[in-house]
Parts: sequence; structure tokens; C-alpha cells
Amino acid sequence: MANGNALAIRDTQLSALRARLIGLRGELTQIPLSDDSPLWYAFGFNRPADPATPGVPDQLILTAGAAGSGTLIVDWSASRRATGYRVKILVAGEAQPRLFGLFNEDQAVVTPLPLGKLLTVTIIAHNNAGDSPESATSTITLA
Repeated sequence: MANGNALAIRDTQLSALRARLIGLRGELTQIPLSDDSPLWYAFGFNRPADPATPGVPDQLILTAGAAGSGTLIVDWSASRRATGYRVKILVAGEAQPRLFGLFNEDQAVVTPLPLGKLLTVTIIAHNNAGDSPESATSTITLA
């Protein structure tokens, strides 16, 4: 019974929040706020001028897993409009990068990877409209 009540309260509050956000967005179009103004972000909205594809992931951080495990923990900052992410890893000496994903969060644990080889990692954000450009690269060698 308590769960049902809590769910009903949440749904009511979520509906009210949606109505307020729709009203706020409507008011912002009356200011008028240009389609490429950064103020859209300040209010928590995407700019109307933004492309439909996600933004480029950034702040890529690589952390080695336990020694000898061949595990790599990859963290990055979430991208606007992204619904998933692909992790691309080029192993030194290999002609083509390995593609891992689609990850729903802004973190991935990738295994198994070779030990003692330089790994070059990039992230690609994804949504129904397509892929973002690749992130800046970061490198690591697993021991």
C-alpha cells in the first residue's frame, strides 16, 4: 500500500514538473531567445540550433583493473542527447581498433585486454540520430 501511494505521489509531482518545464520553454521562446543562445543550457534545455546527434564525450579517464586481469575501467563525462556510448580501443600493433558497447552509462569495464601493450581509447556517443565525433584519445598500458 505504501509503495502504491509513493508511486502515485511521484507520478503527480512528475506531471506537475513536466507542465512547469513546458511552460518555461514556452516563455523562453517569447523573450525571444536566439536558437543558438547559451542561456538555453542555463535553463536545462538543449538549444534549438543544436544538431540532433549527441555531443562529443570528454574528460576521458582510464584506470587499470587488478594487476594481470586485463581489465580496463573507462570513465567519461556524459554527452548531451546521448542514449549510449561505444568504447573504441586500438591495441598497439593491431591494424584496426576494437569496438566495445553500447553502454548506457558514462562508465564501462572492458575485458579481456592484452597486457604490456599500449591501448589508445576513444569514446563515441550515440542516439537514434547517429553518432558523435570521437572524443579525444587517452592511452594506458595494462600490467
